[in-house]
Amino acid sequence: MSYLDGTGVALLWTKVKALVADCAKTSQLEGMMRLAGHVIWEEDLPTDAGVGDVYNVMITDMNYVWNGTQWDPLGQTVADNPISDEVIDELFTLL
Repeated sequence: MSYLDGTGVALLWTKVKALVADCAKTSQLEGMMRLAGHVIWEEDLPTDAGVGDVYNVMITDMNYVWNGTQWDPLGQTVADNPISDEVIDELFTLL
């Protein structure tokens, strides 16, 4: 049997399908969470949100998702502040 013949391709395809059978499909991920809006304060989060609705609380920059029972904090925006080469060099001299 060669992987170039029909039998090899069929066997390979069977193995690939078995490996991805438990993976989430794009259609299953769509709509899991959606950015629904923002509010100023946490107490302003809506009481009629749908499961997966994400809101940003602007005063804390915290994102929350409605899980059907309560608002679940997802996390805050993370700043990406570059570090200069001089600071990196100084940190390594301290080691």
